[in-house]
Amino acid sequence: MRVQHIGYRVRGFYRIAKLGHLWEMTPKDAQERLRILRFWDKHGLQATREAFGVSRRTLYRWKQALREADGNPAALAAKSCAPKRRRVPRTDGRLVAEIRRLRTLYPNLGKEKLHVLLAPWCAKQGIALPSVSTIGRIISRAHDKMRHAPARLDARGRVKPVRRHPKPRKPKGATTAPLACLAVDTIERVRDGIRRYILTFIDPASRFRQKWFVGDTVSVGIGQGYMLATPLQLAVATATLANGGREMRPRLVRAIQNAKTGAVTPVEPETVSQLPVNPENLERVKAAMVDVTRPGGTAARAGAGAPYTMAGKTGTAQVIGIKQGEKYIESRVAERHRDHALFIAFAPAEDPRIAVAVLVENGGHGGSTAAPIARALFDYYLLGKRPAGAAATEEGAQENGDD
Repeated sequence: MRVQHIGYRVRGFYRIAKLGHLWEMTPKDAQERLRILRFWDKHGLQATREAFGVSRRTLYRWKQALREADGNPAALAAKSCAPKRRRVPRTDGRLVAEIRRLRTLYPNLGKEKLHVLLAPWCAKQGIALPSVSTIGRIISRAHDKMRHAPARLDARGRVKPVRRHPKPRKPKGATTAPLACLAVDTIERVRDGIRRYILTFIDPASRFRQKWFVGDTVSVGIGQGYMLATPLQLAVATATLANGGREMRPRLVRAIQNAKTGAVTPVEPETVSQLPVNPENLERVKAAMVDVTRPGGTAARAGAGAPYTMAGKTGTAQVIGIKQGEKYIESRVAERHRDHALFIAFAPAEDPRIAVAVLVENGGHGGSTAAPIARALFDYYLLGKRPAGAAATEEGAQENGDD
């Protein structure tokens, strides 16, 4: 409306506006062909053929189409190359009926299995056995695609209507914490003739949704971004790594004692699964974790002077977001907003007997806050050495057993 108002009483404006609209709706290939025709009018036939590699016959055909359309460049758009006359397939009616019978007897049976079942029938009837692709084309040519859905009847024998309900990806009734379970989906788009896929995700609990970027995959792969884990999960993962990929079920009870008889029944360790991990890769990870507790590592102070070899990994969990370009300064952040300190470790590295995961809320750095706690746990468990100021217990350190 605004364009028409601007061109009011301007001679020739509506004609030019119409041509502009036609040009915007003209396909790109038609615009290119119109440019070639204008080049032909200006430089001649021979130069046009050499410059664009178009035959003389094609150029005259384009000019005729443009003339018949009164100069509308849309007439130069590429037409369908499909043949105007199509060969009507002559398929034996008995073969079609047999395929329909088999797909009714075995609902929606695939073409590969139909090919196997049709072999003895075709030999008996004296009909050439069609190929798998031919069977697929026979099914696709049928008006109903030979799809058979068994009908459900009510008490009066009437067919119940089919009501399709979308099934949620999350199990019905399952409750999850925010960002604990992400539903990933794919959106398909075709751009410039190339099929592209966009990954999206949604959190069923908080309904938070966002496009999944390539960088998110890298962040989650190294335990950052949307990666969430409890301290128990970190401890189980550390123990699995120390055990060479053998995952053990965590437990809080070591043994059960009968109150009347006093008999003690130990709770045996239970193996959950064996991860299909290359042993060489596990050894590389273990060696890198040992270097963390050695001079130059982020937990070197915690591993200094230990009579056994520690293997660990420090980490921090961000509590609040920091804008891009800003620097995190701990002294300027409220204590409740400071980073959580994390440290996972196992010892001895050569023959692991204990694995721990330490989390210190708002503790800052894992190497300076959480790692010393893990060192004290190792000293008590492996050496019987209590931390300074710790109260004595009836039972000493456990020298045998696994955690």
